[in-house]
Amino acid sequence: MIVPNLKALVDHFQDDPETVPTTGHPKVKALLDEAIGKINSGLDRWEYIREYSLLEQHLSRDTGELTPSMKISRHVVTERYATQIKAMYPVTLQLQAQEVSQVQVEPERLRELLEKEKILDAWMADAGIEFLFDLAGEKQIDPPSMVHICDTAATIAQMENEEVPLSTALIVGDPINISRVLPPSQIQLLHHDHIRRMRKTLVTMAKIVDGLVLGYVVDRHGYVRGISKLTVELDEPVSFLLGPQFRRHAAISRQCNAVVFFVPAGGRQVRVFADGQMMGRYSNGDWSPESMLRINEVVVQLVEEKNYNLVLVRRVLRCAFQMSEDNLGAIFIVGNADAILEHSDASEISHFALIVSAQMDQLSDQELINFAKQDGATVIDTEGKFRGCMVLLRPEADTQAEIGPGKGARHSSAAKMSAEAQCLAITVSHDGPITIYDSGRRVLSL
Repeated sequence: MIVPNLKALVDHFQDDPETVPTTGHPKVKALLDEAIGKINSGLDRWEYIREYSLLEQHLSRDTGELTPSMKISRHVVTERYATQIKAMYPVTLQLQAQEVSQVQVEPERLRELLEKEKILDAWMADAGIEFLFDLAGEKQIDPPSMVHICDTAATIAQMENEEVPLSTALIVGDPINISRVLPPSQIQLLHHDHIRRMRKTLVTMAKIVDGLVLGYVVDRHGYVRGISKLTVELDEPVSFLLGPQFRRHAAISRQCNAVVFFVPAGGRQVRVFADGQMMGRYSNGDWSPESMLRINEVVVQLVEEKNYNLVLVRRVLRCAFQMSEDNLGAIFIVGNADAILEHSDASEISHFALIVSAQMDQLSDQELINFAKQDGATVIDTEGKFRGCMVLLRPEADTQAEIGPGKGARHSSAAKMSAEAQCLAITVSHDGPITIYDSGRRVLSL
């Protein structure tokens, strides 16, 4: 967006009385084209000014386009001149399938392409990122850049910082759309480059670009375009399972039409959001898809089969997801509390205090989380009554249960207790993953 100096134009064309120095005059445009051509000659190709729009009047503080310190208020300008900005970014026409009927390829070249395709498919399957390539196609994100974005998010998730646990957010999409929703941060990048070359910078700045208050804006070609404030309204419908942090990033993905990679503090995980839903995650070195709609369907089916209380199970899962966001470990046991406590050691918090039973509606979610984050299991009976926390489960060692590879003592005791007491067990690992066991069977791993 260019605001020409009309007085300078008058002086420039003073020897050409037929020229009226307005932004619509062809000679004015030719002069600007020549100036921009000189500027582009000193830039990298990805920095070229390819389109521009002329404004008839200067930006003003009275209209809110300039801040009191005379800086450009980008989100105000973006809204006011949305039509002109959109005109500078023409929609790329997609080729129709019927327009290309055949392509001639030499047999040797075809064999080479097929071999490369098999290698790529095997690599994507092994890395678990097929769903991210599907997202890249839906959101018109450059697929190779998507790989670098994933790699950067995973790198930050794996970083260990004793002083401040690293966290951040990457909002990937159209910077213009994003700027209409998220205001710019006071932190401005001195140069914009591809995320592959800016990875170290992003990791270093993750201490302050924390993913809760601030996030990186990355365009569809993988270039880091700036840092925005993550201020969005949360009054839109989202999954009942998402806690406050995840709800915010789900809302950002919907309102900005973007893919959001969120690295929570304190855990080696990444969550991926698009269209207002959680789409996948990175945990324990692997990427995997994660459909909240499918989770809800599985929960409803489980409740119908085993006659659990749907409201109760959903509430416990909501608390489990919030604890997962905060990297708090827990075991929730829902079922025949008498049978569970009979094969467990009662909790001991002090010689001067004990934990008494209470109806679940008498406890807030935060109270339940505070109980559940202690060592041991939190036991809830099928009638919706809290029966205790810090309970040490003592299932028989030879009890058969579908625990899953790489699971520790928390999962083993929960899975075996669910088998012995024919109950529901929900475990939350300190690094985020949630596993649901029913009667010794692993129902979901999230």
